[in-house]
Amino acid sequence: MGNSSNPPPPAPGLAILDWEMPGLNGLEVCEKARNRKDPLPQYFIMLSSKDGGANIATALEAGADDYITKPVNSEELQARIHVGFRLLSIQEQLANNVAELNHVLIERNQAEQERRQVDSENEQILNSISAILIGVDGHDQITQWNKVAENTFGIHSSTVLQWPLISSGVQWDWPEVLKAIATCHDSPCPIRLNNVRYGRPDGKDGTLSLTVNPITTKGESPQPRGILLLGEDITEHRLLERQLAQAQKLESIGQLAAGIAHEINTPIQYVGDNNRFLEGGLR
Repeated sequence: MGNSSNPPPPAPGLAILDWEMPGLNGLEVCEKARNRKDPLPQYFIMLSSKDGGANIATALEAGADDYITKPVNSEELQARIHVGFRLLSIQEQLANNVAELNHVLIERNQAEQERRQVDSENEQILNSISAILIGVDGHDQITQWNKVAENTFGIHSSTVLQWPLISSGVQWDWPEVLKAIATCHDSPCPIRLNNVRYGRPDGKDGTLSLTVNPITTKGESPQPRGILLLGEDITEHRLLERQLAQAQKLESIGQLAAGIAHEINTPIQYVGDNNRFLEGGLR
């Protein structure tokens, strides 16, 4: 029982075979070992009294790694064995390197898949935001451009990402926007621009409410490393405000006219009442 539980001895890494052996000959041993999924031993030295290039080729084709013609010189055999072990060591190192490389590739593929998943989720989040969102890095190159920005300016993200913001093709009040961005680079404080005029895709003028936010690094003295522009098209809102202001003006004029009419009507009514009194007294 004790012997059956012991692990089997490790398979040899190198074997010396004779071409002519009882049972399986050296060639058959090589062929059967090479046809295994895990061919062991891994290095074969074939001994034979058969000389000539054809016999050597036959042995090598059967799976032998080296060939020595009898009678065998002990020093030569020892040297061939050393070469075999050295080659086995190189093969083992190469196998380890390949395994490590495969492991690195698997990890890299997993990291790439995770990055793509994160990018996809981030894109979904950005596209679900109902505001214009434009991100630029420390060199003012565009890193983010969501769907609302595409629809507002009529410019697809694929044509502007990694391009300088100034080259994006957006038609708006550039001096005001660039001044706010430069200020945010120097000071980690958001800047609000309430009435930024811009050109709409339909050719008409529009108005944006824009907030320029610095993206700062962490630490005791945070430094800006990018800018996030959040905006909203307030064209309709401003139009309603103007219409409301006009209505309020008309209402005020109406109230003033009513007051003036009332002030005019009171003395006229007073005079009329006195005339009727006098007419009655003279009859």
